This record gives sequence, structure tokens and C-alpha cells, in this order.
Amino acid sequence: DIKSIKYIPYIEKEINKIKIVSSNINYKYKYANRDELNRLLKEHNKFDEIIIEKDGYITDTTISNIAFYDDNCKQWFTPKTPLLRGTMREKLLSDGFLKTRNIESTEISNYKKVSLINAMIGFKIINPIINYQKETL
Repeated sequence: DIKSIKYIPYIEKEINKIKIVSSNINYKYKYANRDELNRLLKEHNKFDEIIIEKDGYITDTTISNIAFYDDNCKQWFTPKTPLLRGTMREKLLSDGFLKTRNIESTEISNYKKVSLINAMIGFKIINPIINYQKETL
């Protein structure tokens, strides 16, 4: 039986500083426990958000899928192996707006733009300062 329903307004997170963090986290399902994501973010609390690298490749942030704009081929790319295949990411792939690619952390500086993608914010281009000093946890 449902005891109660609460509606909580979505407050968009302001992101100015991002750090790349290497982790073996597994987060395939939206309803899964977010404790590990929260722990990673808490450990790097000088940053507004983290980009998670797993097995040598960029995956996601703690709140969204991510995409990078390749100015040479005029195309947005999202990691081929995200932690979570979000619904907005899948829609943008289906529409042909995004393409997948394996993206290594060392390649991020080659991209001209960064976008966060989730159902609440859609496709949002951000202009963060990215800390390229990777940490393994």
C-alpha cells in the first residue's frame, strides 16, 4: 500500500568545476543505490561534479550522461559505455543528434564543448573548468 506521495521541486545544480575520477562503480539501473556515487562526490567536495572514468574510458557524471563536441567533424559524442543508459541520451542517439565513441580522459581537452544530459535538464551545454589530474579510487 502507498502511504504517501511527496513532490519535491527539482533544483538544477550549478557546475563550474569538474574533476575526473577513476572508479569501478556499477550503476546500471536508475533505482539502484546511489551511495557509491554520493561517496565519490563527497570525497571530491572541492568540485561541483565529477566525471567518472571506468576501465580507462569516460562514462558519466554522478547526475547525468555526458557528451563532448568534436569541432573537426561537427558532431556530439557520448561515451560508448555509460554507467547508465539514460532516457534522454537514448532519445538523442535515436534521433541521430549524438553518436557513441570510446572517450579516454586524455582526449577530453580535444573537445570544444561539454554537455550534461538527463531527463530533468535535457541537453545542457556547460563551460566548466575540468581538472585533468585523474584520481583512482
